[in-house]
Amino acid sequence: MSVNNIILIGPMGVGKSSAAKALANITGLEYIDVDEMRWDYFSSQPDFNGEMVDKLFDDSKETEAFSYMKPFEARFVVHILGKYPCGIFDFGAGYTVYEDEKLFDMVKSALSNYDYVLFLRYSTDSKESIAALYRHTDIPRELYSTLNKGFIESSCNDLLATHTVDTKGKTIDGVVNSILDIIQCTQ
Repeated sequence: MSVNNIILIGPMGVGKSSAAKALANITGLEYIDVDEMRWDYFSSQPDFNGEMVDKLFDDSKETEAFSYMKPFEARFVVHILGKYPCGIFDFGAGYTVYEDEKLFDMVKSALSNYDYVLFLRYSTDSKESIAALYRHTDIPRELYSTLNKGFIESSCNDLLATHTVDTKGKTIDGVVNSILDIIQCTQ
């Protein structure tokens, strides 16, 4: 198997990080935790107001903070893909879901050069997925459910993905094997 990049997208709690780390171990490609790198990028942007974002979070206005960050997330997708020519990309749920068509088109254009943009989806049933994917106990349940509902019900991931893998009933090894099967069948 000769693959330079695998990009995992999908809602929170679906197994992207675990699958990406396992794929990095198997392929020898670098694991790239996109969420981990965003704050350095955001703070380097002259038009990013980090103090305002912190205040929004402090004031429990997380939805407003996330909305403010959407343009920076889209620019960050372009940046991070340009910075790393090879790797297993673990994209946070918000980087591929946009209501703004221009931002979506920017991300779509950046991802269009990649053969393996894999949408990890719990199942085709959005209500079942929303109920099943509460896994981050550090995020208040109501906020988590609101955000993930938007990520799950959006058509953006379907439009960006080159392939879809349902994770319901699968272990991480099962998800990884499904991804590897897709890659093997398309080479």
